[in-house]
Amino acid sequence: MGYIIGIDVGGTFTDAVLADDAGNIVGAKAPSTPPDYSEGVLDVIGVLAEQMGLTVREVLANTQHIAHGTTSSLNALVMGNVPPVGFITTRGHRDSIYIMNVEGRYLAAHQSSCKAL
Repeated sequence: MGYIIGIDVGGTFTDAVLADDAGNIVGAKAPSTPPDYSEGVLDVIGVLAEQMGLTVREVLANTQHIAHGTTSSLNALVMGNVPPVGFITTRGHRDSIYIMNVEGRYLAAHQSSCKAL
């Protein structure tokens, strides 16, 4: 039996759903565990496994796909819980970050290849 797992890591809770080949779906919730969010991910997979009557090892061994999403970085930005950062760029390209902000992936479309040194 193959499983597909979807996991959403939030600032307070980590939510997950598991679907099997037969169309059975179970959902679970566990507390998020900042700063090491992986603990909460493993905890919620444990809750899913328990609901399926399986071990975490059995669930993961038969999992075909895991989809992951998170709001934790957005939450950190909104709350101001991020360290100061810098942006280093090549002379003449200081507007690159602004181009990315306006045009999405436009920057990648006009990058030129570099000569090997």
